[in-house]
Amino acid sequence: MTCVFIISFSVRMINFRQSVYFGYDEARDAYDSINIYTKGDLKISGPPASAFKGINHGPIYLYFIGPLFLLGRGDPYFVSIIFRLINSLGVLLVFAVGTTYFGKIAGIFASLLFAFSYEQYIYGIFTGNPALSNIFWPVLFIGAGLISSFSKKVKPGLFLMIVSTSFIAQFDLILSYSFLVVGVLLILLRDKVRKLKFGDWFKILTLGFLPVVSYPLAELKNKFLGVKTFLSIINSNFSTLPDGQTRWSLFINNFVGLFKDNI
Repeated sequence: MTCVFIISFSVRMINFRQSVYFGYDEARDAYDSINIYTKGDLKISGPPASAFKGINHGPIYLYFIGPLFLLGRGDPYFVSIIFRLINSLGVLLVFAVGTTYFGKIAGIFASLLFAFSYEQYIYGIFTGNPALSNIFWPVLFIGAGLISSFSKKVKPGLFLMIVSTSFIAQFDLILSYSFLVVGVLLILLRDKVRKLKFGDWFKILTLGFLPVVSYPLAELKNKFLGVKTFLSIINSNFSTLPDGQTRWSLFINNFVGLFKDNI
């Protein structure tokens, strides 16, 4: 796996300087993250998740990149290397997923696909909060695999599922639908998890949901601005659908494109 990791990191370092993008959003986040540590300007909300006021990602991303920018003396190239390194570590997680479900050969093959994946390359070179949410998806399925394959690892498996999904939503609010994925998996694994005691569920859910506590806290602080904005969008019949498309046609086109663009 060391060789696969080196290959993965090398792929993400191709055309390194030309592929580093540091625009307005990245500069804004860098400024806010540095101020957290240099001026004590603590944040309870993260970067904007849309053009609508009050809808933001979680703040952990800002607390994470602040030390990186300080350590690199504000150099975006240094931070980009760290993000590429983090994404490259995904080969180990994907290997664990493949090995858990199908065996070692499948794990190696899956990790190689991850190493050369164009989609993962794009995530790897992107210095932004979605790049960090992306790396927690394999952890979710590792947790499900532990529940499915090892009777004595149901509790750690369930915790990994919940906490990884919380981090996915923390780093990228749009991906909050990942909780639906967990719901479906728990239905499929119901025979494995139904034996857990109430106390086990309480501890796992309490600790697992800690990464998303910032969202309700931010809503309380901002007098539910995000909720009000979301409701106003729904009530205004606002639509982002292109002309001539329905919600279903847009979903199908994007779903097909997910596979087509990654062949």
